[in-house]
Amino acid sequence: MSFKVTQSPSRVKTALNCSYKYYCSYIKKIPSKGNDGTRLGDSAHIILESLANNKRKEYVSKILEKGDIFAIQSVKHLAYKLIHRHKLDHEIFIPKLKDCVLNGLQSDFYGLEYGEPIASYTEKDFLLEKEGMYKVRGFIDRMFVYKDGTVVIRDYKSSKSVYKGHEASTDNIQGADYSLAAREIIKEVEIKKIIVQFLFLQFDCSLESSWTKKIYRGKETKDWEHNGGGRIILEYSPEEISGFEYELQGYQNYLENFSEKSAEENFAANQEYPTDGSFGGPLSCGRAKKLGELKKDGSLMFHCEYKFPFLYWHVLDAENNFVISCFFEEREKLEEKYPPPFKWIEKQYSGCARFQKRG
Repeated sequence: MSFKVTQSPSRVKTALNCSYKYYCSYIKKIPSKGNDGTRLGDSAHIILESLANNKRKEYVSKILEKGDIFAIQSVKHLAYKLIHRHKLDHEIFIPKLKDCVLNGLQSDFYGLEYGEPIASYTEKDFLLEKEGMYKVRGFIDRMFVYKDGTVVIRDYKSSKSVYKGHEASTDNIQGADYSLAAREIIKEVEIKKIIVQFLFLQFDCSLESSWTKKIYRGKETKDWEHNGGGRIILEYSPEEISGFEYELQGYQNYLENFSEKSAEENFAANQEYPTDGSFGGPLSCGRAKKLGELKKDGSLMFHCEYKFPFLYWHVLDAENNFVISCFFEEREKLEEKYPPPFKWIEKQYSGCARFQKRG
């Protein structure tokens, strides 16, 4: 059996969180705007990847000694180059990038917490295929292997918030995917234990993350308080990893049979509000009632990128195969890359069906 869909943790998470968002992004291929946080994360990943080379251990030592990644001139040049490439404000994002990279370096960067690794991997991609069950693609930021059968997998995150609730448990789809991939990649030892570390680079990655309910007048409130830690550690056994294969099979079946009807079966807006403090359900739709709506402080009110209507383009090749989609205003900078015989097809997105119907 040949699968038409290749899973990824983000693809599955999108489908589970909101079937309509999945439909827009993966089926209709409607563009989604990246955000400055994503671009900041991409820049931090590249710098951390460049420093992961054992030949640059002296660089890392000097950076940690000085508490400043600009202690190494080549790292400074790379940081400015990346911020410029992503068209980010230097005054705002250079300090943020410096903090993110330093946080990543301060958290056992070379994997010595569990002993001397006998093997290590950086930016390791994987493709998992099991006949009749699943097909999964992804990549691992860092992975360390130890002679006692312990494997440590590390994933860098740049988001402004840290996982909580089920996302910070072994229910985390990405952690389970990584563990299954490790089983296929690692040949050096028999795996006894897999530790997955999510490091949120905008927080203190040397401190384990924890959340507690706020107390007001002696009673718990609905609000959560975070300790400032950016390190989440999940542990998987070989038995758990094998069991996860059946969960992947369920996701594969759902995605393989996803249809236009499926798109309206699990709107985020129709789900219950999360009770464990995680982000999902109606929260992911945002409260904005119109495009560009502002909060009282003058900042933009959050909303799902597919909530309101907009114009966009599909670019097709000479054989009418889909190549890329982009927002209407992005055509000018992409036309040079996609000149004739590429075809530019104007599209109109009418907004989220759930909110259009309600209106």
